[in-house]
Amino acid sequence: LPSVVNKGDAAGIAIATEHLASTDSAMRVASLRTLASLAKKGDAKAIAAVVGRFEDEQDDSIQEEIVKAFMKVTETGESDIACAVMQLLEHNRSVVRQLAVDALPRIIEKGNLGAVTAVARRLEHTDFRARHAAVEVLAKITEMCQSAAAADLPSMPEHSPT
Repeated sequence: LPSVVNKGDAAGIAIATEHLASTDSAMRVASLRTLASLAKKGDAKAIAAVVGRFEDEQDDSIQEEIVKAFMKVTETGESDIACAVMQLLEHNRSVVRQLAVDALPRIIEKGNLGAVTAVARRLEHTDFRARHAAVEVLAKITEMCQSAAAADLPSMPEHSPT
């Protein structure tokens, strides 16, 4: 489908989205890949369809395809998407929580204290699994910020002892 329709084509996106619920796992994978190829970054319908797969997908082998598709259709800093994914930190299935843990650091804009605060609030959650997921996200965000800060530092001239 991506070779015969243009990026952003609403009809192609609708067809791919429709097949995300197929009982055939190969069809769901193909639909995710097609959706990721056709949708423009920030396409609300495509994002909603992929986020819906986070919770609906029972086949753990397809979870990686969901993450790949999600990363292709979302942009860093999309707060409504980040909020939807944050809710998944509280999901009862560990694979869904892990997808949220992996996705959030990629979509939370560097320095977005509101998003960090929203994740940190889950440290108070009654379910230890949600608290653990929040700790993982915060650790990943901290690691990213430290790496970015280190990259921004000017290189220091080497001094030879005299």
